[in-house]
Amino acid sequence: MIRAILLSIQRLVLVLLAVAAGAASAQRATFDGGTGLLTLPAVRVGAATYVNVVLGLIDPATFTFRLQTATLQTPAGAADVVFDAASGGLTIPDVAVGSANYSARLQLTDLATYTFVLASAEIKPAASTLAQIQALVFTPMCSGCHDGSSGAILPGALNLTTGNSYANLVNVSAREAALMRVAPGDPDNSYLYRKLLGSGITGQRMPFGGPYLDDATMARIRSWIASGAPNN
Repeated sequence: MIRAILLSIQRLVLVLLAVAAGAASAQRATFDGGTGLLTLPAVRVGAATYVNVVLGLIDPATFTFRLQTATLQTPAGAADVVFDAASGGLTIPDVAVGSANYSARLQLTDLATYTFVLASAEIKPAASTLAQIQALVFTPMCSGCHDGSSGAILPGALNLTTGNSYANLVNVSAREAALMRVAPGDPDNSYLYRKLLGSGITGQRMPFGGPYLDDATMARIRSWIASGAPNN
């Protein structure tokens, strides 16, 4: 009876974590071409944070925007979008435009009216899938040791063979740290990412003994986790 209650609580916690991750991933900058509104969920300005920031497109030819609304958050919270008062640059690391994602930078041109002009924009590649990471990393470099052969002792207790990686990683507590192996939407606090990076870990960096993953492969894993670590 007690075991059944504990399992029910564990399932509830996992559901709540998934809901929270979904809510977090939804908080991203968006540009609506129909209305011309650029919506920024949160912007950091020095030590302050503003939320529900909306800029309206006033000149499509030059991509000029003017601030419409912004609300000061108390206390200040986290924000990926940053406004640098010294340079007048508004850096937006991820903005959805239709089905595409961009990183962009706006430049303040008129402080009195809070008018900005698009200074740069780069399309961001689509996030990697779990299937791609499985084929590129887990199967050839990890599954030889992490094969699920032992239920209690690492490395065999972790199963990274095809079809088993998701259930063994996503929202599963790490044994060596008070972190999830993969925390959807949060690569920096995902123990898998840390173990592959070799930072903030207990024990050896992975793959054991090297060679370690190059920057491009690490970026693939980071993008999959940042996109919510879907089972794709």
